[in-house]
Amino acid sequence: MKMIKYSTLALAVFASACGAVNNGGETDGTPTPTPTPEGGLTVADVQKGTVAENSTVSFDGLVVTAIKVGGSGVDFWAQDVGGGAQSGIYFFDQNGNTPADLAVGDEVTVSGLYKEFYDLSEIVVESAEITNNGLTPDIDGVSLADLADPTGVEVWESCLVEIDALDLAVEAAANMYNEFPVGDGTDSVNVDDLLYDASGSVGSGSAVSYLAGIVNYAFEEWKLLPRSADDIATDIAPIVALTIAELQDDSLGMVPAPGASVTIEGATVVATYITAVGTANERHSFWVQQGSGPFSGVLVYDQDKTKPVLAVGDVVNLVDVEFTEFNTMTEVLLRTNTVIEPVSTGAAVAITTLSLAELVAGAESYESVLVSLNDASLTVKNLNPDDGTPLDPTNDGAPDFGEYQIGDGTNLLRVNDILFQTRTGKTVDQAVATRVGVLEFANGNFKLEPRAAADMN
Repeated sequence: MKMIKYSTLALAVFASACGAVNNGGETDGTPTPTPTPEGGLTVADVQKGTVAENSTVSFDGLVVTAIKVGGSGVDFWAQDVGGGAQSGIYFFDQNGNTPADLAVGDEVTVSGLYKEFYDLSEIVVESAEITNNGLTPDIDGVSLADLADPTGVEVWESCLVEIDALDLAVEAAANMYNEFPVGDGTDSVNVDDLLYDASGSVGSGSAVSYLAGIVNYAFEEWKLLPRSADDIATDIAPIVALTIAELQDDSLGMVPAPGASVTIEGATVVATYITAVGTANERHSFWVQQGSGPFSGVLVYDQDKTKPVLAVGDVVNLVDVEFTEFNTMTEVLLRTNTVIEPVSTGAAVAITTLSLAELVAGAESYESVLVSLNDASLTVKNLNPDDGTPLDPTNDGAPDFGEYQIGDGTNLLRVNDILFQTRTGKTVDQAVATRVGVLEFANGNFKLEPRAAADMN
């Protein structure tokens, strides 16, 4: 799979028909499109394999079903009059040959080169002319099972469809690509944002009363592309307000499913964590707590690079964050729809005081909590606990990740450097007077994350 989300060419769409119907579409005007001139080439001719790849083809009387402004021009989908199986195809405007004012419902005459690009049938536009407008594209009613059938869905590639089903619901929160699954408990289809981003209006569990769009194939997956808000009707799933303890402590029975949208109220920022400063990937993550003690803290990760500006001591409400477990560490994710409501600033930051032995024994319950170790004597035990463990079999050098260990003679704890490097100047057996930091779990180890030099003297 490519790292970029879509290639402009790598698009395909799927649909499945229970008979062509007309629901009014996105345009007003003539209810039935002008018929294709008798004897003209049809999209179905191409999709059924009667036309050789790399042939120049011409179509008359196709009806435009969807528009996407691309990097080089106006890409679009169009279909034969009447719709049906194998009636739709994607047109790629590589050289700006499509009229800039092309709209859904236009009738077009198009010539171009027929290609198969990553299993997608497409026409590279060489010329395009609008011959009529204001038409209503036909839309085929399909079952969800048809769209989920990997052996049958291809006949509906690039067609405009609507799903014939009751009791549809969003089955999980949108992923990092703003895709989310809609299903009926048996079958499902991924809804994508290439033409319209519906992810902001849905949450896991949202009921879906209407779903339509172009069917797209990209990165070896079939997906449905709503064209506008008219193509998807949902009920907004309520965003549940939970405490940090309810997110962290399984024994309370409130831990939501991964991907659930939640709200956390009255959370105090105890540490901030900015990465990739000055780049397109800059993120502003932070840790928050409610009170102190076990299960009181959680990491807030800046998933969509929203870059909030917060400081230690800020009290906030986190509205519509996504609950997740990343490498067994509980996190909530800041997304585009997340709202950070300020409550106050300059609040006292609670620190949980305990011994190293208590922390090691109950590490899971103190994950993401700001702690202070009260042992009478703690010393530096190892300045590089990864020494002697090569990164890979071809590397004979010892890796050094900036970590060191402190201990009480029985228990050991790693001290890490993602917030601040406190190892500088440390020596083995040196006494450690101040032992404060956020407890993190990463790379298979619990680690103390000092926030500044004063946290680990």
